[in-house]
Amino acid sequence: MCPSLIDQQETIVNKLVPYDTEAEKALLGLFLSDNRNIDKVNDIVALEHFYTPIHQKVYSAIIKCIERGYVATPLTLKNFLVSDGFFEKNGDDCYKYLIELVGNADLVVDIKSLARVIHELYMRRQLILIGKNIVEEAYNGNMSRSAHDTIELVEQNLFNLTTYGALENTIVPLERPLTATLEHVDAIMRGTKKTSGLSTGFYEIDKLTGGLHNSDLIIIAARPSMGKTSFAINIALNIAREYSKEAADKQAVLIFSLEMSSEQVANRFVSIYTKIDSSKIRTGSISQTDFVKLSNASQEISLFPLFIDDSAAPTIASIRSRARRMKRKHNIGIVVIDYLQLIRPVSTSSQKSRVQEIGEVSQGLKALAKELNIPVIALSQLSRAVETREDKRPQLSDLRESGNIEQDADIVAFIYRAEYYLERKRVKSSSGLESASLSESISSLSASEDLEDAKNLAEIILAKQRNGPIGSAVLYFDSKTTEFANLTSQHSSF
Repeated sequence: MCPSLIDQQETIVNKLVPYDTEAEKALLGLFLSDNRNIDKVNDIVALEHFYTPIHQKVYSAIIKCIERGYVATPLTLKNFLVSDGFFEKNGDDCYKYLIELVGNADLVVDIKSLARVIHELYMRRQLILIGKNIVEEAYNGNMSRSAHDTIELVEQNLFNLTTYGALENTIVPLERPLTATLEHVDAIMRGTKKTSGLSTGFYEIDKLTGGLHNSDLIIIAARPSMGKTSFAINIALNIAREYSKEAADKQAVLIFSLEMSSEQVANRFVSIYTKIDSSKIRTGSISQTDFVKLSNASQEISLFPLFIDDSAAPTIASIRSRARRMKRKHNIGIVVIDYLQLIRPVSTSSQKSRVQEIGEVSQGLKALAKELNIPVIALSQLSRAVETREDKRPQLSDLRESGNIEQDADIVAFIYRAEYYLERKRVKSSSGLESASLSESISSLSASEDLEDAKNLAEIILAKQRNGPIGSAVLYFDSKTTEFANLTSQHSSF
């Protein structure tokens, strides 16, 4: 009976590793007696869930046998096992063992309960392994990884185990999502809901996107000084203001500010809200009247369900673990990250290129959006290729380390302000550094090449939308307060 492969008495901290040989034998016997039994539990058990090597070997042989169109029986299985030298190593009496497995199947009544037992024991073994690794890591003190990083890595491993170990069936009948879709459409038609997703507060953008949808990864990219941080903060403020009006089941906004401190982000919030020049707020150069206005606005904004994490250079695992905790504690409805390239991958290696590292980060952000079932907005840099073209409007190819970002994103939006480039051109011309006239510079938003026509306008370009059309919308932008607003609302979102 291949005793050397069955009697495995591993111990950890003087205790037996949890496994049940008899349960494994009974389940394999059920598979051999009727191959259709595999379909009943294939979403519960897998190869690695079997503890003893001989059972892993038998299960693997059963699967291969069925995949090749044979009926898996002790006889057919013997031919598969003989071909790879298995019996040579373990003795011919292993064929008798296969017969014995079938005999054990008669004693089983509930195959799913049996499969869950094996699955549960596997999960316990993995928990023991993770715990053992924690102890070894703590004792050894790997200097390349801090204790905080180790905690985050362990939390990620535990989450991965939870996700992998979930027994719920993710397959649903088409009727369920169709019903949800009809309910969405009906709510919009009756006016009880403005968009199918989360409103950004900008009408033209909501028309194109239907709002920000759960599980979507939204990338907002731009060159420096285009206002990508300001745009994201405006969206966060608009959403938080709407969340604050909810009477029950309140949600919150979580911002990961990896470049600016929480104080700097707060400065942006009050500047947008009060329309007081942000530089004057920063330097304290405001009147007594404006100070009172600032104080009142701060009290109002402080009631908004907004949270800021300004940790420097966190890992993608850290961001995911913190977002999960905030989801549990404060029911966050959206995450905003400024910005993607400042997030570190879980593990760095000299073998990894920067593109691969960014790919790991973008995949992690998309996984976060799906896991928490909320929109995730991530800001991204653009390459300098934009500056070398006559037309400065960004393109998908301009995304820095772009391959995976473009692939993982559900929406990619660019911010383009012709005013910035025209003003820079005008300054160069007036200083004598460049003789070219404004008429030879880049085109403005309205196809006019006049600086006045482009003043305070920002074009939001939807270059990719997985579930909708591409297009663009024009918003009002005040560089002094960093406020973005709808053009049709007298330049104000508030």
